Amino acid sequence: MSQERRYSFEFFPTKTDAIEPRAPEWTARLAAAYTFNLADNGGLTLSADMIYRDKQWLSVDNRDVLTQDSIGAMADDAWSCVADLPADQPLTVAGFSMGGYVALELMARHPDRVQALGMVDSAAGVETPESLVVREKTIGALERNFARTVEGIITFSLHPDHAGDSALFDGMRAMMHAVGAEAAIRQTRALMQRRDHRGWLAQWRRPALVLCGRADKVTPPAASEELMRLLPHARQCWIESAGHQTPLEAPAIVAAELAALAAAATSSSSRASG
Repeated sequence: MSQERRYSFEFFPTKTDAIEPRAPEWTARLAAAYTFNLADNGGLTLSADMIYRDKQWLSVDNRDVLTQDSIGAMADDAWSCVADLPADQPLTVAGFSMGGYVALELMARHPDRVQALGMVDSAAGVETPESLVVREKTIGALERNFARTVEGIITFSLHPDHAGDSALFDGMRAMMHAVGAEAAIRQTRALMQRRDHRGWLAQWRRPALVLCGRADKVTPPAASEELMRLLPHARQCWIESAGHQTPLEAPAIVAAELAALAAAATSSSSRASG
């Protein structure tokens, strides 16, 4: 009798209770997921929430994530959730938005451990002088009027078709207010100082997924197109009716694509060890 191979999966990020009503198969189809609350500010992701591992939800203390001031510290926190996995257990790492920067940093620190990579509305490069100016303006707006800035971020990050989705707006608003301005500013500073991983990523040839909302204005499609050039073997997925918030705007598609990626990692690992 062949032994069932399970895979581990880390996803940065999305809030569990925002996903499950829209895509119940999310938790059923993934063996493990490290999730974050979603609070997006030009690519900002905040606040650890839960880890789903071995088919059960476990609480994760979110204070460390809320106080971290670098992408590296976030990557170390994420790694601590899977550091004890057996070396032969396939590990798929995926990141949404700023979570993609965390995923790449984790891979750079543990280059031989990850079997598959998923980049969801994210990028591999660093800030430009122009984007740094925008980040500073956003920080100023958060400091002056957090509530009003949150409303603008929500509208900006969604596809126009979802402008009337009050439940989606309410959920995002609640998550962002739960995080607050102080942590939002701290993590904006962190992503402004992220490292450039394009050099080694261009040499990476394991299973990969690049997924993006066609109407993403936060991490525009050009960033995903660059990822596709760096990872020409990657599966490409464009979601036409989504903006930046694909895990919330099209959760079933995102869940299915990431589950397929993790399955590909398991298959690839099996061939390598066979």
